[in-house]
This record gives sequence, C-alpha cells and structure tokens, in this order.
Amino acid sequence: MRRAPCNLRGLSYAAGMVLLAFFAIEYCTPAQAMPLSTVQATVPMSDHGSPSFQLDARGFVHVPPQQAWQVLTDYEHLPTFVPDLLRSKVLSRGPHEATIEQVSRAGFLFVSHTVHMVVHVDERPFSAIDVTLVSGDLRYYRAHWALAETTRQGESGTLITYSGELAPKFYLPPLIAQPLAQAQVHRMVAAVISEIEARGRQR
Repeated sequence: MRRAPCNLRGLSYAAGMVLLAFFAIEYCTPAQAMPLSTVQATVPMSDHGSPSFQLDARGFVHVPPQQAWQVLTDYEHLPTFVPDLLRSKVLSRGPHEATIEQVSRAGFLFVSHTVHMVVHVDERPFSAIDVTLVSGDLRYYRAHWALAETTRQGESGTLITYSGELAPKFYLPPLIAQPLAQAQVHRMVAAVISEIEARGRQR
C-alpha cells in the first residue's frame, strides 16, 4: 500500500514523552493521521559539531486535562502505544515525581540499535510535566509537556504542547537528522493524542 507523504512542516515521551529519545525512525506517519496537530523542528549545531535537536509540537484532544494527564503519566504502559518504545519502568515514585528507565529502538533504513536512558520526571498535576536526563545513550535530553483547557471550533478539550531538546552522543548529518527528528516528533505526538482520544471514547 502506498504511503501518504510526510508533512515535515506539519505534525515524535518522551515518554516522552519520556517520553523521549526516539529521534530516528524509518517511516513517517501518514500526513492525514494528525489533522489537528502541528510540529516544527530545528536542528542547530552544537559546539561539539554534532546536531542538537530542538523540537516543538502541539495537538488538541477532546477530553479535559485530567483525562489527558492520566495517559501522559501512565509511564509503564507507554510502550503499548508509543512507537519504538520497548520498555518503560518506574524505578522510584514520589508524590509528584518519578525516576523512569526506558529502552527504545532507533533505526534508519536497515540499521537499528537500542537507546537506553534513565530520566527524572517532575509533575505539576493536570498542567505540566518536565523530563530531564539522568543517564543514558544521549549527551543531553530534556522535555516539557503542558496541558491547557481550551476550546476549538466550539468543542471543549485540552491543548497539549510538547517541547524538547536532545543531543545524541554520535554524529548524524544534518540533512538526515532534521527530517528524522521531525518525523519522530510527528509519530510520538500522534500516538499520544490517539491514545488520549481512544481512552476518552471508552468513558
């Protein structure tokens, strides 16, 4: 079946979110899959000569922030709906924080490898999640998720905003890295929003 073209200017936890460091993928999600979300990505070069990714995405869901929050903080079930996330394990949990170990698959064409990372998550219930790298296969990683109750076309719901920055420990040519990073943000946010909408319909 022929794939729809990727919308690199339109709309990758984490987990991330975390939430998270799945910055290289093989294919883009069909462009029509995310009509309500957009993503923009830039790939400035770091001082070390390797690409540093700054990524921003947002999407609207037809549920209140409390319901969206339940999906974003369902850390150990993220692999069931976030593409290429193989494992997500909560190592420790506090009232509004957590330390999470994650393993994801990164691939390009016929080459793939696993990416291991431990992240710390700070939560502001129903409004924001901040993710920072503790250790792992990235040189740098941080992410921020924000939830804001709003309306769109007369329907109430939640605007979900993702912003992140990451730098791999290995070099990727910018001409390859930029579309990969954009496509990954597209896929990740699309999966999160799809899961939020699906759980909302079950209520």
